[in-house]
Amino acid sequence: MVWIGALLLAIAAATAGLVGLRSAPTQWKTEAVETGDLAVRVTAVGTVQPREVVAVGSQQSGIVEEVLVAENDPVTVDQPLLRLDTELLQLQRDEARAQVKALEASLSQAGFVERMAQQGATRASSLLAGNAVPPADAEQALATRDQSTAARSGVRAQLQAARTRLAVTTANLDRATVRSPIAGVILERNIDPGQSVVAALQAVTLFQVAASLDELLVEVDVDEADVPQVHAGQSATFAVSAWPDRDFPATVSKVHIAPRTNSGVVTYLAELLVRNPDGALLPGMTATARISAAVHPNSLTVPLAALRFAPKDLPADLVEPGPGEGRLWRLEGGEPHPLLVKLGPTDGVRQAVTGEIQPGDAVVVSRGVATP
Repeated sequence: MVWIGALLLAIAAATAGLVGLRSAPTQWKTEAVETGDLAVRVTAVGTVQPREVVAVGSQQSGIVEEVLVAENDPVTVDQPLLRLDTELLQLQRDEARAQVKALEASLSQAGFVERMAQQGATRASSLLAGNAVPPADAEQALATRDQSTAARSGVRAQLQAARTRLAVTTANLDRATVRSPIAGVILERNIDPGQSVVAALQAVTLFQVAASLDELLVEVDVDEADVPQVHAGQSATFAVSAWPDRDFPATVSKVHIAPRTNSGVVTYLAELLVRNPDGALLPGMTATARISAAVHPNSLTVPLAALRFAPKDLPADLVEPGPGEGRLWRLEGGEPHPLLVKLGPTDGVRQAVTGEIQPGDAVVVSRGVATP
């Protein structure tokens, strides 16, 4: 019978404990309403890119004789990158030059003939006035003059065409040396000595030349909901996986108005300008950017968790928030009471609010653990 008494005592003690637990007050986890500057940041992901990349090809066909640069080499404007075999081009230029010289001599001779014919025509006209020569002889002299003038004009036209051919062959010879259009660095080299370049069939990219990597662009995709807040001139920071403990400063330089749609998601391209004096950033790196869209001073803010919280048992007469509103549960007398507030901007952690709420008020963010 002793063990029965002990069992009854244990049951009574457990029952008393459960009753005490049920009667213990509910604990609420709260945070205070704060006043301060709220910095709104837009987060976007993109890649690091050179400010300018030029695909360099060749206007001239031929066999590659010499490649003068390799990947990662710095280059200046008009620096030679590649030379084609120029033997045939030099022969064409020499032929055109000789043709010009021959026609220059012909033009000189044609000019002499024209002057002589002009003198003959003038003399014949004088003699005809004195009836010293027949009219037929005077007409023949005038015809000879006109014929010599036409011949000289024809030679002059031929000389102009020859000079044009000489200019073309000289330009082709100059184009046999491919030069860099910008100052920067060689990103790609797609040609080797001995290969053929056929410029007439397609535009072949021989080199990719990037502008100096001391200054780069970060191209990020901004969500359509955030793009109204992003403007040129705003400051930003971004991080890359290669330097996880470092934030790089940048400035928004441009926001494109053309939409980009991927899997139904609409974004807009924003360009961030960043200086890269130590060469830590390389083209193609993935960047996560945070753009400082706006700063709202002296804002009354609450944690976002407070706006998401709701107790299990809601009052039957609870009013639902309208557009642009949210509900807080302010702790009064140890119990949460609902309060509607107007919602303002958010930085992703806290939300600006306005309404019948004061700095220091305790708003519930979660239900705590009950204690006996």
